Amino acid sequence: MESMQPLSMTSDLTQLSNEMTYQKYLMNRASMKELFEELSVPGYVTLCLAKRMDQGQPKQEQKIYLREIADQLQLSISQTSKMIGKLRDKGLLIWTHDGKGRKGTYITITDLGREKLKKQEEILKDFYETVIEQFGKEDFIQLIQMMHRLEAIMQEELGQNRVR
Repeated sequence: MESMQPLSMTSDLTQLSNEMTYQKYLMNRASMKELFEELSVPGYVTLCLAKRMDQGQPKQEQKIYLREIADQLQLSISQTSKMIGKLRDKGLLIWTHDGKGRKGTYITITDLGREKLKKQEEILKDFYETVIEQFGKEDFIQLIQMMHRLEAIMQEELGQNRVR
């Protein structure tokens, strides 16, 4: 998809702001969600986080706390709890707590969760293989690094604007 307007180094801030908003919208629109048949994007990320904790760890360390998931997904604990409940109800993870719950609740991935995650990873791998082939792997890596940097700056600015 093309830009709303051609961009150059002489583009004004309004034009750049509009273009960034438009591009972020396009990245999040429904067509991207078509790649996620059985999992939501936050559900997929959650299972990825749980799987990462699962790899090479002793059994008692194969867990990720709700607070960590909420922080990673930039969601409230309430929103995270609802999502975790849905994943638990589908049998994709186990949701439990340390002690009497004072230390927090955590999740571990189930075999079914690993299976669904693997299927989703294959769908994404097939899609992005073609995208990366056309875009270029080096450019794709640079884009991701730049997106991380931009997101950090934008989050910092949003935080500062709340204080003002």
